[in-house]
Amino acid sequence: MSLDVARLPGPIALPMLHLPAQATEARYAATVTWETFANGAYEVATIQKEVHLFVQPNGQGYALDFRTSGPALTKPEDLEPLENMALRLSALYEWVSVQAAPTGEVGALLNHEALLQTWTRLSQEVQAATPEEDQVTSTMLQFLTAQVQSPASFLRSLQHDYLYQTLLPAVYEQPLSSTGKSPRTRQFSNFFDKTSLWFLEQLVLLPTSTTEHLLLRLSGNLDAQKTDLTAVHEHIAQDLHLATGTEAAALPAPHFHYEATYRFELTTGLPASIELILYARAGQLYSKAYTLTISRV
Repeated sequence: MSLDVARLPGPIALPMLHLPAQATEARYAATVTWETFANGAYEVATIQKEVHLFVQPNGQGYALDFRTSGPALTKPEDLEPLENMALRLSALYEWVSVQAAPTGEVGALLNHEALLQTWTRLSQEVQAATPEEDQVTSTMLQFLTAQVQSPASFLRSLQHDYLYQTLLPAVYEQPLSSTGKSPRTRQFSNFFDKTSLWFLEQLVLLPTSTTEHLLLRLSGNLDAQKTDLTAVHEHIAQDLHLATGTEAAALPAPHFHYEATYRFELTTGLPASIELILYARAGQLYSKAYTLTISRV
């Protein structure tokens, strides 16, 4: 029997989505694409990696282990030195273990000691291969060293990689209705340099022809009160090389969109596939877009 949400009479509560009641694991292939169009020039970069997710129920909710392969970054032109360095330093995030509430929200870091050991080895390797005059790398190492020392700082750094919040969204243990819930906020950290985008997010159930999966769509309108629109406008103007205040003021009002479609396995509660798109556009002059696709392997 299939579930046709469109025919449900109003906000009838449906069964809640639950994370697994026993230890479960799943492998995913993830592809991230960043696209920018400005001044008639189009730039694209693609990152691919695999994620092995382990879910272990415990007294506080769930222990979540993310085991991630080294990312593969491809773009039409050669990688810049900072990009190569970022790929090398990404080894720090190849194993991240966190405590999650029953709702799926992350609350604590569980493998801090292991991360400290990984960073000691990795930073020494990078430092040994870095010329003394390379102040950029030295500054990056100092910043990451301070970040790794604090579990709270390391957890905050995870929000810059949208994979973590996307793979297990905070939609568990709550009634799901055909009309969606009241909006809640969702942050996309550092979508622009040091500037985040915030959305008022709603969840809607979609019709599906199978009883094995649950199909959900999360989407949102920009939260203009939390998003620094002045800073966003400045970033777009800089990307368009608009030097004067008059030129920047003539920019079309930016438009923002966020949408994610999830197909959850009802037997495990884990996603079978996810498609997410996020973008900021200014008329026909400018576009910056992030897309993420995740699928079971």
